Amino acid sequence: MAIFNKNLANRFHICYLMKAYLSEGGYGMSRVCAVSGKKALSGNRRSHSLRATRRTWGVNLQKVHMVIDGKPQTVKVSARALKTLKSKNAKAVNA
Repeated sequence: MAIFNKNLANRFHICYLMKAYLSEGGYGMSRVCAVSGKKALSGNRRSHSLRATRRTWGVNLQKVHMVIDGKPQTVKVSARALKTLKSKNAKAVNA
């Protein structure tokens, strides 16, 4: 007789929902620009004695309301991509 583990079932259900969301093209909660695809860079932090420890440089992401496929959506866009979009006269939406 199999013992039903409720925790395992809930975890499976959450993973299934997340996989379905990501397969639709969403990035989830990651820090990635929706326009340019920029991600965080990694490298070394250097102390005065030149010891190297790992660090990351994040992307300057801003939440912007845009019309995508005729629907207003909130997307994360890097500041550089936002500046480029504004110079190309792309219109933002107040939603």
